[in-house]
Amino acid sequence: MPSMGHAVFRGKSGQTYRFKVYPLGTKLRPLSGVYLVTNRSRDKQGGYKHVALYVGATEDLSQPPFAEHPKASDFKRFGANSICLQSDNSEESRTAKQCDIVAALHPACNE
Repeated sequence: MPSMGHAVFRGKSGQTYRFKVYPLGTKLRPLSGVYLVTNRSRDKQGGYKHVALYVGATEDLSQPPFAEHPKASDFKRFGANSICLQSDNSEESRTAKQCDIVAALHPACNE
């Protein structure tokens, strides 16, 4: 499935991270990466804004399906409708990005 565009998130370090955006529930390929589950909505200028609900890192974005994620009920409660993905093959890099973004955004489902 083609992406719905891109979203940029800033970590506590000041580093910016660019992610591809897909509807939550999209069947994902088995890639390693960092992901953000978000509530995506229109802003006043007609663009889109994202509220980060959860930031994760995984070796395989295709497993498990997000309907089976341990935080799935929280995602639903907070109106999750998008997943933002950035491919990254390095476990060390994925963990660092995840921690940096969580420290900046304090996503509700990471608490």
